[in-house]
Amino acid sequence: MPAHRRRGAELERAILAAVRDQVDRHGYANTTYEGVAAAAGTGKAVLYRRWATKAHMVLAAMAADEQIDLTFTVDTGSLADDLNLALRGGRDILDHRREMVVGLLADLDPGDPGWGQSLFSNRISVVLGPIVDQARARGELGDAPLPPRVLAVPLTMLRHDTLVYGRVSDDDIAEIVSTCIVPLFITASRSPAGAFDS
Repeated sequence: MPAHRRRGAELERAILAAVRDQVDRHGYANTTYEGVAAAAGTGKAVLYRRWATKAHMVLAAMAADEQIDLTFTVDTGSLADDLNLALRGGRDILDHRREMVVGLLADLDPGDPGWGQSLFSNRISVVLGPIVDQARARGELGDAPLPPRVLAVPLTMLRHDTLVYGRVSDDDIAEIVSTCIVPLFITASRSPAGAFDS
């Protein structure tokens, strides 16, 4: 009986899983089209038809990763404490993927629209949305919606400090939250409509 030939979404899921496995096993720098194709049981031409560069292939795999643990988003009863937990969870993910992120930043074209959103921000609303909603319900935040750029600030600061300084400590996260994020969220949530629009 001939082997089942995968197509479409089934094949793409297998390829993206193989990409993540290769990055985990060999690091971003040593992940290759050849290795991914062999691991996925397909040909290099199949990969090249989907992604013109390794960076875009890895980016797609990470953006589609459903195994990233977002369970650190809980209701502690405090906006600051919720943000501290969320950023600690984000720090652990970035620490694990630091070499990959550095490689992607080096390889991706900054003029390529949307790559940063896909890499860093595609799950911001999943993580921070409930935190903001809980803070509103407790009266810690006002009713004005937080613009996407404001909502992205916690991850942006965490990413910057991780890539520039290395591992970010719990004290560093607490300082980011107390001096930057909480005041910004409070101000933006209590500002007139359009005040924070870009």
